[in-house]
Amino acid sequence: MTGLIRGHSIAIAIALLATLLSACAPQPPRPDAATLDRMLMEAERSQEPLRLASALWRKAATLQGAGQADMQLRAIETLIDANKPQNALALLRDPAAQRAAWQYFEPRRARIVQGFEVLQQGRQAEAINLLQDVPAPLGVNEAIRRLELMARALEADQRPLDAARQRVALDVLLVDDRRLANQEAILSLLTGLDQATFDKALLETMDPQLGGWLQLVHAQREGANQLAQWRQGHPDHPLLPELYDRLASEAAARAPLTQAHVALILSQSSRFAEAARAVTAGVMRASEEAGVQTDLDAPGTTNETSLPVREYPTQGDPEDFRISVEEAIAQGAVAVIGPLDRETLQSVAGLDSRVPVIALNTLEQGGMPSPNLIQFGLP
Repeated sequence: MTGLIRGHSIAIAIALLATLLSACAPQPPRPDAATLDRMLMEAERSQEPLRLASALWRKAATLQGAGQADMQLRAIETLIDANKPQNALALLRDPAAQRAAWQYFEPRRARIVQGFEVLQQGRQAEAINLLQDVPAPLGVNEAIRRLELMARALEADQRPLDAARQRVALDVLLVDDRRLANQEAILSLLTGLDQATFDKALLETMDPQLGGWLQLVHAQREGANQLAQWRQGHPDHPLLPELYDRLASEAAARAPLTQAHVALILSQSSRFAEAARAVTAGVMRASEEAGVQTDLDAPGTTNETSLPVREYPTQGDPEDFRISVEEAIAQGAVAVIGPLDRETLQSVAGLDSRVPVIALNTLEQGGMPSPNLIQFGLP
């Protein structure tokens, strides 16, 4: 028995000695303040969110009070903005996180981070309440973060129209790729609405910004001609050009290739762009006004009385115009409006078109137009 006790005591002594020796072992030196500052500057230049968040968190460990709260929040916000939720949550769970200091020194930012945290835990309603009650004023970055999180929370709460409304408000604050992604999210939310909800929103919304997006989705569903008319009627809408081109391509792909229509073939070169826009707006408006008229033989009903108009933009090259005319005829055009400039008209005057070509200019004296060429000189 005495031997067992003596053996146990020896084991404890050995363990204690190992602990003491490990404490005496050389420890890697902590970076000094200058090294941490350099690491932080390099991380900021790299624009790598994980690296930047780590540098901010390490720098925060050398600070106290307001400085430490700001650095820790910046680290978490960097990860939130970069869509690195698990990394952000890891910092929120870090024992070094100074939550009380956040609330004291940066209450608005702390509340937005808290809203993010509860949203990641699946508590959408609580997140919405937290984010709704963030007091003003907010800096631009805080406003962006709040609106983005609100949109995510509302979408997770099965409220897509409200989520779209938040993203519409967010859109004016964004640039570049983030704005493109946000506009794609707006369209995804609105196109995902059931038909009854969409029609009700289209009819009843009082928000002109949201209304413009709803009308865009409606026009895109109706087809390429309606989408072009929407564009003419909303020249100041913030829809990015690359996104409009994508929607137009999708709408055109759905249209029957041989549908009867009027082809509008105008030069979009910088020299004629302004005139082309004015002509296009006038043609589209006239088409829209003439498109549906009351059927006098059957009161209460309507008839389609005009052909749709399709745009075929060119860059003012005569050969480009010829190709566009052939393409339009192949797709069912029964008439062509264009060209706009005299140079192209002179080059294509003898074009043997199978459909009427209404030129928006006149030939010089001595020109020999083809029988189907109609010259219409604009004032």
